[in-house]
Amino acid sequence: MAVPIPGMGSFIAGHTGEKVAEAGRDQEMILVAGFDLDGIEDRRAQWGIFRDRRPCMYGRILTCDGTSKAALMANRQAADPSIE
Repeated sequence: MAVPIPGMGSFIAGHTGEKVAEAGRDQEMILVAGFDLDGIEDRRAQWGIFRDRRPCMYGRILTCDGTSKAALMANRQAADPSIE
């Protein structure tokens, strides 16, 4: 007899980690859930944790040596196509 392990199994989690749907263990299932993507984006904006992110500045830490100017410029141009 198999003993179920708590926390194992398939599920769909909501934007704050809560279980929205969970599959049973005794049969195959397809899980489907709908989400209000605009509402999630609004709530995430209210958290403020992404407010001060500056992805255009990440280029140097993404390179092997931390000094590649070409990689830095490529990342800045990807973030802002108006940069030449």
